[in-house]
Amino acid sequence: MAKNKSKRDSLPEHFKSLAEFIEFWDNHAITEYPKVWRATDLKVNLLKRAYSVPLDARLAKKLESIARTKKTTVRRLVSRWLEEKLRAA
Repeated sequence: MAKNKSKRDSLPEHFKSLAEFIEFWDNHAITEYPKVWRATDLKVNLLKRAYSVPLDARLAKKLESIARTKKTTVRRLVSRWLEEKLRAA
């Protein structure tokens, strides 16, 4: 982030590359540019939670393989299976 500068760099309208964008924001903070802030209507769903469950490497690889076959993510695959299992319980 930027050190206490008496004169701030101007915010570029466009960046020539992703590398230039990254370099700029690695050395600056959004708080340096309050004139570009805009009000926004942000909705957040705080009801969802993410859980981390340790898995055996063999089981994790099998889940990844099945998810790849079904063209989905492991997270969606496991969520779907848990929902099915809980409905049947």
